[in-house]
Amino acid sequence: MYRQEIEQVFANAGWEVDGSFSDYLLIGYSGDALSILAYKERWGTDDIAFELVDHERMLTYWVREMPSPHQAKQLPAEQGTFSEVWDEQE
Repeated sequence: MYRQEIEQVFANAGWEVDGSFSDYLLIGYSGDALSILAYKERWGTDDIAFELVDHERMLTYWVREMPSPHQAKQLPAEQGTFSEVWDEQE
């Protein structure tokens, strides 16, 4: 998935797109203290993953499928980082 595709996926899922850092990072945000990030290093690869940031609970999650802001808000706090989805050893 490339930058324009990711921006469209963010918008289709209900995220507002912040283009401030679009040369190296795509940011989607909601009014619910949530952000979703797509790092340039993953653009155009088969290994796309998004970092979901819950600013209110001070947690991050790695997800491979794009949640809506509402779905993201429902993720339980006890799950913490999705280590089974994102392998930092890669």
